[in-house]
Amino acid sequence: MTALPPALRAESLSLYRSYIRVWRAWPKQENRAQRLSDHIRDRLREDFRVAAASADDARARIDRGRVELDALRRIVDSEVDKKHGLPEASPILAFLPAKKTFTLLDTKTQEAMSQKKLGTTSYIAAYLSGQLGKK
Repeated sequence: MTALPPALRAESLSLYRSYIRVWRAWPKQENRAQRLSDHIRDRLREDFRVAAASADDARARIDRGRVELDALRRIVDSEVDKKHGLPEASPILAFLPAKKTFTLLDTKTQEAMSQKKLGTTSYIAAYLSGQLGKK
């Protein structure tokens, strides 16, 4: 294990700071048992602490990190929704929960579905009629 050249070290630090900015911009999901933001933070802690074996290894890891960072940025910036979003006149929008609510993934919603023994098909009707919150 050798010391990294200054240019690679600077690039690695820049990449780390970029990951921190994306992690801070990640949407809060307090009602989820497993939060992707926690996973991102933990991976940052683990992956950036491990020293590269060589300059070539460092270059490969930085390149891979840039690809992953770009994917996370696309998620945070909702690029898929912007590029492939449904038109406002689409009838399917009436059946979907409001944007940015993460309703289908929330732990509370999953618990409500379990208590009422709802399957994925009957969930939409119960959601639309407001029956999930009722005992």
